[in-house]
Amino acid sequence: MSFSTEAKTELNAHLPASRAEALSGAAAILGCIGSYDTDPDGRTHFLLQTDNPLPAIRVFTLIQKIDNINLEFVTDGQPKASAFRFSMEQVLRDDKIREYAFAAGLCDAQGNPLSETGRAADAVLRSRKCVRSYIENLFLCVGQVSDPEKEYHLEFACGREAQAELVLELLQTFGIQAKSARRRSRFVVYMTEAGSIADTLNLMGASVCAMKLENSRILKQVRGDVNRKVNCETANIRKSVSAAQRQLEDIRFLIDKGALSGLPEPLQEIARIRAAHPEISLTELGALLEPPVGKSGVNHRLRKLSEIAGKIRKETPAEE
Repeated sequence: MSFSTEAKTELNAHLPASRAEALSGAAAILGCIGSYDTDPDGRTHFLLQTDNPLPAIRVFTLIQKIDNINLEFVTDGQPKASAFRFSMEQVLRDDKIREYAFAAGLCDAQGNPLSETGRAADAVLRSRKCVRSYIENLFLCVGQVSDPEKEYHLEFACGREAQAELVLELLQTFGIQAKSARRRSRFVVYMTEAGSIADTLNLMGASVCAMKLENSRILKQVRGDVNRKVNCETANIRKSVSAAQRQLEDIRFLIDKGALSGLPEPLQEIARIRAAHPEISLTELGALLEPPVGKSGVNHRLRKLSEIAGKIRKETPAEE
């Protein structure tokens, strides 16, 4: 099971606590995949077109909580798509349909279909709980979230620009920052910050998935810190080894040229100890001197040896 499917499974188990929240959730889905029109006999109805029956089933579940409504399934002839039509078994059937269409932004208050649709009515989003329900059900319909082990990405692929703009506004009311982009025929609201994704999952009610994301983020951070420290230590070790090799080469050069014996005793002493202990650090070298010398003192003496060796190399004719 993908992380996105896991999140949707967790969310799908939630049912709104009130009629207002259920209406907000239904409006989110209907605004994505619903159309509002009139059939030949003058009766108004919804047509939900989707290649995934789950959003239609979710709408049915939500509206069933509000009113007694049945779903009539009608295939549209497409190999991988189905159309789902609502029929109302109530006297005020058309009024109810107009209520849902208006809530979803598919018609005006008088029931006239809108050409530019997709933004839910403000009355549907009158409370923070209703906004939560809207975002949650929108995610169930057109949302995706990546596996946090691979990348951080959550999106709502809205079919209408007005709905995408609304989602951005609603997320901002909860302090969640997101971006939008046009992707072919879709208007995508997305986020790539782990904190924003976790906040959105918690907002929608996918707390288990939010916890998994946070755990994954913490583990990544710990692994990153460990890797940085290991890399730093490795770099320091390589640097120390390289420096020690150069020091040994300079000391052997001075010995070969007979120049070491003519140097001051402190330089001879550090040369002897470095040659005897090529693997130890400068601090450890200093502790072996008599009297002990600090790291900076040891570094000064070794650098002096290197300078003397370099000077002699320049003065010595190159061998043919």
